[in-house]
Amino acid sequence: MNTVPSHISFYMKKWQEFRAHNIIFGMRSISCTVMAWFAVYKPQWRRVSVIGSSLSVLAAIYAADLATARFRENDKESTTATMPYVSRFAPLRLQLSNMDLLIYYFI
Repeated sequence: MNTVPSHISFYMKKWQEFRAHNIIFGMRSISCTVMAWFAVYKPQWRRVSVIGSSLSVLAAIYAADLATARFRENDKESTTATMPYVSRFAPLRLQLSNMDLLIYYFI
């Protein structure tokens, strides 16, 4: 990925994190769609497709955490931390990583 020159404002720098997240979750969608196609049209690959889709989702969450750590300039403001979440989850969202939230909500 190209970096933004330092003379560009903070708000333009947030673009890098947003772009990284879009690329990561776009690739996740493409890989899950391809695996779903295999599961439907190649039944012998169904189990592998389900496992692959699950791993793709977990890998995307991990990659998004890495992208945030790499591109976030300010812990108080970013494309994900400042989104309007449901009020009862907002304080929790600011304290936990994406993987911690996945475990908290679904396990």
